[in-house]
Amino acid sequence: MAFKLAKAYAKRTQRGEWYRWRMQWTKDLVPHVDEEIRNLESHLSFVREQREKLRDPMEELQQMHASLKAELEREKAVVAEIDSCDMEQLEGLKAGIAEQNIAIDGYKTDIAQAAAEADRYNAQLKERQSELQAAQDIIAASKRRGEQLGTTADDVSRKRTSWHMLQDIHGWKGVRVTPELMEFTYMSSQLHVRMPMINFKPTCSDVTVAQLALATLSEQQDQFPAVVDAMIIAGLEDVRSGAYTNHRLIVRHLDAVWTSYNLVLTELRRLLIKHPLAVRSIGDGSIEANVRMILRPKLRPEFKAKVLVKLTFTKETMTQWPDKLREVGIDVQVAYGAVERDHVLGIIRNHIQTSGSSQHYCTLYDAFGEVAARYSGEVAH
Repeated sequence: MAFKLAKAYAKRTQRGEWYRWRMQWTKDLVPHVDEEIRNLESHLSFVREQREKLRDPMEELQQMHASLKAELEREKAVVAEIDSCDMEQLEGLKAGIAEQNIAIDGYKTDIAQAAAEADRYNAQLKERQSELQAAQDIIAASKRRGEQLGTTADDVSRKRTSWHMLQDIHGWKGVRVTPELMEFTYMSSQLHVRMPMINFKPTCSDVTVAQLALATLSEQQDQFPAVVDAMIIAGLEDVRSGAYTNHRLIVRHLDAVWTSYNLVLTELRRLLIKHPLAVRSIGDGSIEANVRMILRPKLRPEFKAKVLVKLTFTKETMTQWPDKLREVGIDVQVAYGAVERDHVLGIIRNHIQTSGSSQHYCTLYDAFGEVAARYSGEVAH
């Protein structure tokens, strides 16, 4: 009996120790648990903040994902359509694209050549302007020295050089100058002007202009005799009207008028490079140019068309060229082919209207070239 009591006592004592140890362990564990709970709550608030921040980007990403899936489906449909299409037709389209690329390269080459030619003419213009300025400086210096020191042999030589330089710049050449008569030639001696005078005062009604038939004239210079006839008519009409009573004013007026006519003549020569044309005089210094255009697309030559364009240059337009560039009369007739008259007329007129007097070089050539390019592109398309 005592043994059993001792055993029960020892067992209960050990259990009490275990409960005390467990209670102490629990007390020690509670602070750590509280700290971990606080950490978990902090993490929970951080996660909620991050979730709020990611909500808008996630929606945007979901929309982008849906858009990309839709685009992928469209691309798959296009691929399926290409796989099921006629390969011969596809090869034909590829060949057409290759031919168009060749045509575009040709246009680029033409543009580069035109730009190079324009640069060359600009350089020539600057050179002529430099020569003109040098001549004017020489004349001014000669006048000052002549007034101060009198005329010497060197002064005469310099003035003669300046005189020849001015003649070269303006395109005219003096033949004879006396108190009773002044004669000079223009356009490389193609036009001969004879001006009778009384003590250096011209008798305007007796001024004559003759066209010389020189064997040295090139074929290009003799392509448009109607223009030269119009030049003579326009120049003499103003001179014989008596508006200019000084021989210097007459020479300057003829030079200004004929320079303008020469600019128009240059435009017609440029246009003749690609399009056949005929020019006729219609009186009082006006001319009419009839241009024949053959539109033949490179990709579809069976759509060839023939267009007749009539350009009318009045005397006012010619004498004030290029300031009167926009006043050129234009008429279009379609001989045959699938071409709309108003379309062609609109292209030419619009190109001329948008070109200013400072950009007049090759305006007509470029306008007709734009018609050919537009027609070729539309038919090919």
